[in-house]
Amino acid sequence: MGEAAKTFAVLTYMLPGIPLIYSGQEVGLNRRLQFFEKDSINWTDNGGFTDLYTSLNALKKANKALLSQERDGKMTEIVNDNPVSVFSFKRVNEGNEIVCVFNLSKESVKVTFNDEVPGAGFTAFPNTGTATSVKEIELAPWEYRIFAKTS
Repeated sequence: MGEAAKTFAVLTYMLPGIPLIYSGQEVGLNRRLQFFEKDSINWTDNGGFTDLYTSLNALKKANKALLSQERDGKMTEIVNDNPVSVFSFKRVNEGNEIVCVFNLSKESVKVTFNDEVPGAGFTAFPNTGTATSVKEIELAPWEYRIFAKTS
């Protein structure tokens, strides 16, 4: 997946369901493993994937909006002016909320939302800085923004 690998890893954690991690994916393995032959994995982290997956696991455990199965957070689209390139949605459950904005293209984009996102009381992921409300975001190719509110 190249440059998009981290973006899609984060997306799998934010969508309803349980993310599936293949052998070596957590260290940034960028090749297919041999299926019927012994094929070793170099467990040296390649590009910060281990820290990313550690942070994603912690967020999924802490925020009830990311629960799976019948207890999962309701997913609602956040309308934007560029739905071909930008996928934006929120999940809410028991006072917990996740706001997600993904640029799923290899081009930089500026996206405008109908309403301000994410709102007061949110923390940016993964850097845990305080989030500010905006109606417009500029995203680099494959960039994502995640904002979390945990009750």
